[in-house]
Amino acid sequence: MPAPVNIQDSLKGTIARVTKFGQLVVAPLDYSIPIERELDAINTAFNFIEPEAGHSIVITAILVSANKDVSVTDPADVNIFEADSITSLIPAPGIIRPQMVRSTNLPLTPLNLIIPEGKWVNATTTDDVIILTIMFYRVPAENI
Repeated sequence: MPAPVNIQDSLKGTIARVTKFGQLVVAPLDYSIPIERELDAINTAFNFIEPEAGHSIVITAILVSANKDVSVTDPADVNIFEADSITSLIPAPGIIRPQMVRSTNLPLTPLNLIIPEGKWVNATTTDDVIILTIMFYRVPAENI
């Protein structure tokens, strides 16, 4: 009969548990930080997350909302991407590019997307009435 097992970090005493069914019980590395922006100008880079030296970004959720002023027949293109600068409009590479029509929401969760050290997370839109929320946390780059 299997016995419950604990794995403990010797530095901080943090415990990960293995259940009797062989499941590893762990928690996220950190709490998610939400950043919400109204994309209120077309073909403009909106910065969501700036790089931090020695850290990578982990995106845990993306929520895209198109309000009632977006067309039903001509969708808004939303482009969420890794960028080389805060004002970059060029994906390096792209993360996701949904098309949104009037009064729609796109919840993408749970995610576990890693953004390399030194990259920004930017977004653009072809319609000026999009609300975008990105949730993330940072991890030391040497941990990935």
